[in-house]
Amino acid sequence: METATPLTVAEVQDLLGRGVAVTFIDSRNPIAWGSSRVKLPGAVRIPIDAVERHLPSLPRDRRLIVYCT
Repeated sequence: METATPLTVAEVQDLLGRGVAVTFIDSRNPIAWGSSRVKLPGAVRIPIDAVERHLPSLPRDRRLIVYCT
């Protein structure tokens, strides 16, 4: 398993520009997610306290980018 490392917006844009396969994981809690007008289309919603429990179901063939606001 790789170590989690912080990424800047520019680094994420570079990954996407190079065609790297990624899955975005929106880790906001349900209240924060529900009250936000900004949602990334296609992102998988998994609250941060549940990410470890969902690891077996996450894709292994792509980079996972976990984010919250």
